[in-house]
Amino acid sequence: MEAAVRWSAPISGQGNPNRFLVADVARNSIQLGEIDTVKAGRVSTRILCERDGLPNFTAFDWSRKDESLVAIGTSFGHGQVLSVNPDSSVNEVLALPAKLQRKCNSIAFGKGSQLAIGLDKIRGDSSLNIYDITVQSADPLRRLTGAEVITNVKFFTDQPQTLVVGSGGTVRSGHSLKLFDLRERVSAATATVHTRHVHLVSLDTADENYWASAGPGLENTLSIWDRRRLSTTETSASDSLTNSPVLQIPSVFPSATQPHIWSLRFTGYKAGAFASLSDSGHIRFFDVSRVARGKHEEDGLFVRSSHEVTERQTDKVDKIICFDHAPAGTLLNSNSILTISERRQIRALNTPSQAPSALLSHVGSALIASKSAVFTLSPTSPKKSHPGARSTLVGDGNPRSHITAEIAHLSSRERHRNFLNGTCNSSRNSLALVLRHMSVQRQRCFEGYGLDPETNIGVVRDDPWLVELWEVVRRLQRMAVNQGMVQNGANLSFFGVCDLWFGSFQGKEQRLKRPPPSQEEYAKLVKQILARHSYSTFDGVETDFPARRQLALAICGWKFDERRLRAKCSDILSRKEYYKAIVVAVAHGRRDIAMDLLKSLTRTKSIENSALAAVVACSNITATERALCEWMVEEAEDPYLKALLIYFISGSWESVVHMVELPLQYRVAIALKFTNDENLGRFLTNAVEDAVEAGDTEGVILTGLTEAALELFQNYILKTKDVQTAYLAMAFVAPHGLQDQSPWELWRATYFEQMQAWSAFIQRAQVSAAHNKLVRAQAIGHKPAKHSLDRASAEQGPHSLAMMCLQCRKPIALPMSTSHQSLISYPRGTKVYTPTYHDKPYSFLESLPGSMKGKRVLVVGATGQIGSEICLSFARAGASIAFAAPRAATAARSFDLLAEDIKSASSKCGVEDPEVLGLDLDVRSQESVDRCRRRVAEVFEGRLDVVIAAHGTLDPFTRILDSEPDTWWNTWEVNLKGVYLVARAFVPLLQRAHRHSSVDDGQRGAIDGCGYFVALSSVVQHLLYDGSSAYNASKTAVHRVVECLAAELATQQQEQQHTIREVIPFVIHPGAVKSQLSMTMPKHMHPLFVESPTLAGETLAWLCRERRSWLAGRYIGCNWDMAELLERSDEIERHDLLKMRMAT
Repeated sequence: MEAAVRWSAPISGQGNPNRFLVADVARNSIQLGEIDTVKAGRVSTRILCERDGLPNFTAFDWSRKDESLVAIGTSFGHGQVLSVNPDSSVNEVLALPAKLQRKCNSIAFGKGSQLAIGLDKIRGDSSLNIYDITVQSADPLRRLTGAEVITNVKFFTDQPQTLVVGSGGTVRSGHSLKLFDLRERVSAATATVHTRHVHLVSLDTADENYWASAGPGLENTLSIWDRRRLSTTETSASDSLTNSPVLQIPSVFPSATQPHIWSLRFTGYKAGAFASLSDSGHIRFFDVSRVARGKHEEDGLFVRSSHEVTERQTDKVDKIICFDHAPAGTLLNSNSILTISERRQIRALNTPSQAPSALLSHVGSALIASKSAVFTLSPTSPKKSHPGARSTLVGDGNPRSHITAEIAHLSSRERHRNFLNGTCNSSRNSLALVLRHMSVQRQRCFEGYGLDPETNIGVVRDDPWLVELWEVVRRLQRMAVNQGMVQNGANLSFFGVCDLWFGSFQGKEQRLKRPPPSQEEYAKLVKQILARHSYSTFDGVETDFPARRQLALAICGWKFDERRLRAKCSDILSRKEYYKAIVVAVAHGRRDIAMDLLKSLTRTKSIENSALAAVVACSNITATERALCEWMVEEAEDPYLKALLIYFISGSWESVVHMVELPLQYRVAIALKFTNDENLGRFLTNAVEDAVEAGDTEGVILTGLTEAALELFQNYILKTKDVQTAYLAMAFVAPHGLQDQSPWELWRATYFEQMQAWSAFIQRAQVSAAHNKLVRAQAIGHKPAKHSLDRASAEQGPHSLAMMCLQCRKPIALPMSTSHQSLISYPRGTKVYTPTYHDKPYSFLESLPGSMKGKRVLVVGATGQIGSEICLSFARAGASIAFAAPRAATAARSFDLLAEDIKSASSKCGVEDPEVLGLDLDVRSQESVDRCRRRVAEVFEGRLDVVIAAHGTLDPFTRILDSEPDTWWNTWEVNLKGVYLVARAFVPLLQRAHRHSSVDDGQRGAIDGCGYFVALSSVVQHLLYDGSSAYNASKTAVHRVVECLAAELATQQQEQQHTIREVIPFVIHPGAVKSQLSMTMPKHMHPLFVESPTLAGETLAWLCRERRSWLAGRYIGCNWDMAELLERSDEIERHDLLKMRMAT
């Protein structure tokens, strides 16, 4: 922070709206100013008070309660409260020295007299201290954290005892945002969300449920958080939350120069409106709005519009260094921003008016609506494309052969990202070009993008990075022809360089017909494969593994004879990549070919670097030539020319291997040729990890089309949304060449839905037929012109014939959700019990208002996404609600909000003043559960009608051998022990007979005749997911325990039928709901969670409204159609179905 400006915004509303404060960190001064006049953006101001000569300060805040007070935090950790009262000569009001010196990162006034100071971490002292400035004491009132870096502190004004804190983490924990409630006696955070975005925290004072934050250093991404979501958890044993932001903006300042966020401020006059300043002085304004997702679902956020407030500036301009939004009542125009430049010039800027609205159709056209007109704009129709048509992304030409000085320093990966973002061109893209960019996958589909690499190379020829991907796939496919990569029961088809070099078959056991080969056996089979392909012997660095290197070079496209090398260089020259062709020749050890190329290029004046020929011709260069090369390196923009010069200067290819400006494929090939074994292994390990994490398609040369490529493509999809390429590339080995094919199956379903929406029916059938042909060939052992993975069996997918509406693209013959049964909630092998499948509430479940009036319901785990909806559904039916959850893991306000929502839902149904009871509960603790039972019995007169155990926990999937015993067992403690303790404590309250209940005529059952005990289970109990053992087994055990409970209660009912009433226990699967719990599952499963949480609540309220004894001990799915299930109740009871049994 060099300087900052803040407007006067006192809570009392009695301040002068034209006053502002400038904190000049570089000059160690604080100035209180006031606007005199504004003319043509020029602001005339006067200084009312100045405090200079201050100690070096790194943080400041201006009191909203008393505008004469300013707090600063120094670089030594000391806090000072200063007076900026123009009528007073008093400078310092209060000094707050730090116990141990270190930097102060943030300081913040509360609504009252609180002052929070956040410091760097140091052993032996708290990093977050709370003071009362009305008490003349240097000792803090509260010490809230231990030794951790506090990056930001902000108080909420609507909840003045609550503050949000950015934490840089400790040795044992990572970066996080935390909520603290000063009313709590303990110093622990009431909510924690783990994220790197812990800097520049800014509250939306127009709606303080939301705030924004940014990441460290050079990051160009910000997140927006919802305070209410941080207080929602389904994990009764978790001390920290891992909620996601409600909105993440990945590229705040789209630019090839990669600016990063410098400042972030909400307007204060409009909810969701904020601006951000970059380090280059560029201001961008965002308008974020809510999107309604349904009556009973949480709203989401989206960027409604964003505007350029300033033109992009360079360091040579007097750039803007700070800004703030003008409040109402100033001399400035509405929607104005006050800015200060490096030269301390004050200017006022106006934010642009709102951009026209635009709606996109499924075929890529846009409907544009402004104040004066409405018009439609469409991209070029793909149906009119011809053999020469191109699905061009950005402009013409090869972006790898046109490298400007602006992007010469960027890595190959960064240039690809800029290319996809359309930032390679300096001119702004037209809307038509943007639409073409968005519809490029549709264009490719109609141009024949499928399972023929040769055709695909032509389709994507405007994107060299995808061309390179398909060239790699083509080479791997050709090497696999006629089982060319199969030897001694080991199938190396579509192996990448890393797999080939390390020789590991871990996670690839499906590729072996016998036990994994030893190192000696592996070396022998690689030599045999090398001989089968007639590759020459390795000619390069001394190595223990020459055969592996030679085979890996073949994967990289290395040419082993002069004719093929000359042909390759000629092909590269045709693409005008002149220096690349020379580098390829020199790296192959053929300087004679390089000289021939240089002579030809010099004659045609394709290059002007004639001095290069002299260097290439000599085996050793002189000092003069070396100096010339060093000068040329500094001036070179072409990465291949730079690589060649660096090689000549150093006499070694080692430096070239680490040049990220070069494509990864060439760096790998050079490393294989010239790097020793130890350095090669280290380079490959680091490169593949980096490529997979970045989702870089260049990394396929290392991963091949194996399990590692699945993770790479998953990250690629997250960055580019290109499911099409990921599905097609992995289709060459899926499903039987992969141990876990579920990500690929999800991509297939998604891509097929896209083609359905594009009306690409023929193209979809062609892709499906081509893939089935490959799979059948694998099954029957043929050796087709393509590859063979030599599998013993194969399955054909289901037929893809359906009647579709041409407008909405939904099936006509069946509900849309029926076609998604295997994708959303019930994977292959799990039975959907009713013909009709639901993913949201439907009319049959409509509860009668007041139908459960006077009934008492307890919901455990009620603050979770599903538990809260269950509470509201029973409240709408008129029941009184007791809800329980771990208050320590949530913000206290969540209890109050839920109670208010329950009362509101009841009142809308005509139930006046219902009984609502919130309870703090840890389901793992018998003492806590018993304490809740006593309180419920006291308030609800010793009886209940329905008890629902909706709590649960799920840790990230971890295999048993890699798991932590305490973490694994904790899942059982919450999921199973919790159900046991809740049943043990509360079922006796269900058994107490109703002696004074009022019952409407003709309505009997649970109202006065029985009680219900329901435990939430999961469809996962029927499935096997890699790493889900704790959750899977605990949910399976829950069902079995409930079966045992049902049998015991039935016996007890027979024995004591005159003194206790019937209790019906059963388990229910709530559906595939997006929640904090489900988001801990692997990323490729996240798109499955699309179902409404309200469905579970409405289904349970309907089931528990009447006596349904046939439910006892059974498993029920909320997605099943209840009317159809009811029709089968006699059959279910007669054959004792929907229970756990061993199939024989």
